[in-house]
Amino acid sequence: MSDSESEAESELSQPSTAATNEHLYDYDQCIAALEGRSVPDDLTSAAARCAVIRGLRCSYTFAMSQGIRDVCATSRFPEFVRARNARLIMSNVVPDGLEVPEAQPYCIWNPDFASEDIYRQLAQRFPSMRYQVGRACAAAGYINLYRELDLLPDVSIAEEAREAHTEGGDQIYTLIMSSPMKYAVMDDYERSINPDTPRYPAYLDGETQVRWKLEWRYALSEDATEDFSPEELDIEEDRYIGLDSGWPDIARYDQFSPQEATMLWEPLPLDIPTMKKNMLFQMAAFEGNVDRCARLISRRSRKDIFSDEVEMLCVVRGIYHHTMFARWWQHQLDTDAFKGRIGDKEQCKVQAAINARRIMIGEVGTFTKDTPCLPWLIWYPLKPPEDSLESLAKRCPSMLFQIAIACIYANYQGLYERLNLRPCVALMEAAEKTGNLFYKEDIERRAAELGIDDLWKEGPWIEPFHKRHGTLSWNLEPTGRGIWTRLRPEFMDPLEGGYYKKNFAYGGYWERFVFLSFETIRKMEVEGYIEEDGRGSFFDGNDTRWFVKHEISRDENGKEVIVDDGPHEWPPS
Repeated sequence: MSDSESEAESELSQPSTAATNEHLYDYDQCIAALEGRSVPDDLTSAAARCAVIRGLRCSYTFAMSQGIRDVCATSRFPEFVRARNARLIMSNVVPDGLEVPEAQPYCIWNPDFASEDIYRQLAQRFPSMRYQVGRACAAAGYINLYRELDLLPDVSIAEEAREAHTEGGDQIYTLIMSSPMKYAVMDDYERSINPDTPRYPAYLDGETQVRWKLEWRYALSEDATEDFSPEELDIEEDRYIGLDSGWPDIARYDQFSPQEATMLWEPLPLDIPTMKKNMLFQMAAFEGNVDRCARLISRRSRKDIFSDEVEMLCVVRGIYHHTMFARWWQHQLDTDAFKGRIGDKEQCKVQAAINARRIMIGEVGTFTKDTPCLPWLIWYPLKPPEDSLESLAKRCPSMLFQIAIACIYANYQGLYERLNLRPCVALMEAAEKTGNLFYKEDIERRAAELGIDDLWKEGPWIEPFHKRHGTLSWNLEPTGRGIWTRLRPEFMDPLEGGYYKKNFAYGGYWERFVFLSFETIRKMEVEGYIEEDGRGSFFDGNDTRWFVKHEISRDENGKEVIVDDGPHEWPPS
C-alpha cells in the first residue's frame, strides 16, 4: 500500500464537520500543533491533522511527547507515525518499526538533514528505505554514502541533486546523468518507491518535488469555512501548511538568468535541465511549437493547464499564427486529453482561436449557426479567402460584422457591398485604417441616408470599445520598447493602453533578451540594472550600443564600474 492510499483511507474514516460546524477546525489548537505544543482535541478536519504532521516534522520534542505517542499507538493515523519517524530520523535517531511499509516516511530530508552516518545506519537496518536515503544524499550532498547504496540511476534523485547546488549533489547528478539508462523508481505523485519494476527509460522532466519547492507554505485562516485543500504533490503529507505563508526565492522558480534563457532557443534535450517548465512552455506556446508544448505539459498533473491568463494568451497567439499548432490543440480538446484541467471559459477561448485559424486558411466546411465559440478576430495574421467568407456569412449570420470588417481589411469590395450591413463604429474604425477611401465614404453616405448621426450608438456592443474593438487597432502585436535584465513569466503580459486588447501574449521583452550577449547584460547589471534581491531591472530603451562600446573596470574601492572613455551618448537615444 502506498502512503497516499493509506492517507486516503485515514481521511475517509474521519467524518466531515462541514455540516455541523461553522468552522472546520479550532484555530488556536491547530497553531499549538504547528508549534509542537499539543495535539488538537478534534482531528476530523484535514487542517488539524496536517497541523500535527507539520508540527511533528519540525519538533523533536513534540515527536517524543506523550500525547503524540498515545495518538500513534492507536494506529488510526498512520500519517502521524510516518511524520514522527521522519522527525526522529532527521534528529539522528533511527526509529524501530520501519519494516512496516505504512510506517515508512517518504521524505526524510526536510525540514532538516540527518547526519550521513545516521542515513547509513537507516539503509543498513531497513534496506527497503535505500531510495529515500539516496534522495536525502542528493539533497544534502552526501556523495560517499550515495555511492555505497548502489542504487539504480533514478531521475528524481538526479533532479534533487542538481537543484541542491552542493559539491556532493553536483557529483551525484553527474554520476546519474552519465549512466546509459535512467529509471523512475521514486514517484512523488504517489509517494511510492518501485525498485523491482521501475519505469524505464526515464528522463528528467521537471516533475520532482525538490527540496526548495517545500518552502511554499500556506498559513491557516482564523475563520475558515472550507477545509485545507489537498495538494497533488505532497511528499511531506502536510499539504504545505505553516505558521506563516512563504515561498522560495523567486530566482529558483520564476526567473530566467541569461544562461538559463539559452534553453528558449536551443533544442530541448531529452532530459529537461530546469524546474522552470512554465517559462519554457510560455515561449513554446507563443511560437506554436507542438513538440515542445507536448513535452512540457505534465500529463500526470490534475492542475489547470493554464496557471494564469498569460499562459493561455501564449497558446492563443500560437494558434492564431500556426495551423499545425491549432490542429494539435483541436485534437487535445476533441479527445479530452486534459480531463477537466481546462475550464469552460478557457476552453472556449482556445476553441475560438482554433476556429479563427480555420477561417483564415479558408477551411469553413463544418461551420454552422450552431458552431460554438465563434471568433471575433478573423483578419489577422492572415486574410481569409473571399469565397470562404461568403460561405461563412450564409452559415453563421451572427458573424456578419466581423466578416464585413475582414472584407474591409482584405479589400473584398464586392462581398462587402453584398453584406450591406447597417453602419456602425466598428465598421468605421476598420474603414479608417485602410488605404481605400471607398469604405469610409460608403459608411458615411449610408449613415446619412439612414439618419444615423452617431456611429458610436450603433452595435455590436458586447464589451466596451477599447476591449472588444481593440482588434481594430492598427498594430495588433506592437513591438514595444525596453529590456529586462532577467526574464519573468509576467513579462509576456500584453501591452495595454489605447485600443490594445489582450488578444495575444507579448513576446518583445523575451525576444530582445535572447539576442543580448552575456557580457552586455553583465554590463547593464554593473550600471545598476539589477535589483538587490537578484530580480531583473528595466532599461527603458532598445539600443544597447552604449553598453557594447564600454568596458567593466573597478574604482579605487574595488567596486565594478563602467569606464566612460569616449563621446558615446548616454543615455542611448
